[in-house]
Amino acid sequence: AIETEQNENLEKKNQIIAEIKKLSEPGENPNHNYWQNAIRRVEDLRSEFLKTGSVPRKLSNQNWNEFKTILRGFNTTKNTYYKSLKGSQQANLEEKLKLIQTAKDNQNNEEWDIAVPLFKKLQEDWKKIGHVPKSMTNKIWDEFRDACNAFFNNYREKSNASTDNWKENYKHKKAILDELKTIGNEDGSIERIEAIKTAWNNIGKVPRDKISINTEFNKTLREKLKLNKINELELKEEGLSENQLTDKARKIKSQISDLEAEIVKLENNLAFFKNPSRENPMLRDTYNSIDEKKAHLETLKQNLHSIIAGE
Repeated sequence: AIETEQNENLEKKNQIIAEIKKLSEPGENPNHNYWQNAIRRVEDLRSEFLKTGSVPRKLSNQNWNEFKTILRGFNTTKNTYYKSLKGSQQANLEEKLKLIQTAKDNQNNEEWDIAVPLFKKLQEDWKKIGHVPKSMTNKIWDEFRDACNAFFNNYREKSNASTDNWKENYKHKKAILDELKTIGNEDGSIERIEAIKTAWNNIGKVPRDKISINTEFNKTLREKLKLNKINELELKEEGLSENQLTDKARKIKSQISDLEAEIVKLENNLAFFKNPSRENPMLRDTYNSIDEKKAHLETLKQNLHSIIAGE
């Protein structure tokens, strides 16, 4: 009877060893929850093993050594996981600290077109980053949340104030557009267009549902410029932003380059004639074209100089 009981105990203890071994060899990427459950289960199995009675004497040492070995293996695997977790949590902490710094650096940024998408991305990135050491979780979350709240509170406050300004801006733009529509090609039209364009440049944003007025203004402006035979880049205007000035300078440089190439080509063509003088009736149109292009070129160069000199 004792022998039967000992064999049953051996079977039971071997099953415990097998289960601990299985818990020591989890599938892919076991997480924190897995190991917490495994730790509790192994502790129960360990207690059960120790409570189970004796096994046949000749197998006693072997059974005990197997139990100790498998238990040691479980602890080694578990500890390896938590060491790596600690490393990844530290890396996550560093990533989140970078996000916090970016949020703090930009919490007073009022360039909404840039800052709003930036903060939305910061929030998305925060969610994607994994756990950090528990001792830091609340601290860094509070810092990040405070910086985000400071930005969005300021954004909402300024946006509400801006809405009223934008309505006024629309009224001003509507009046300016109406004035532009009255312009013909009489003397002084170009100066009026320049004044209107400058006034337009100095007006801020309009409500989103009224933004089409900008398209209408640009379309009308092109029509009036065509009517007065003038290129928009030749306009003397003020109130342009730094980006607009840079863009205008780039376009002027490109047009200057094109004009210079056209003039060189026309002048080279003249060389093919035996009598390339202005008096030659066949070349009158060519010379007129060269003169027009040179005048246009000079105007563009003056405008470019004004932009570069900040005049």
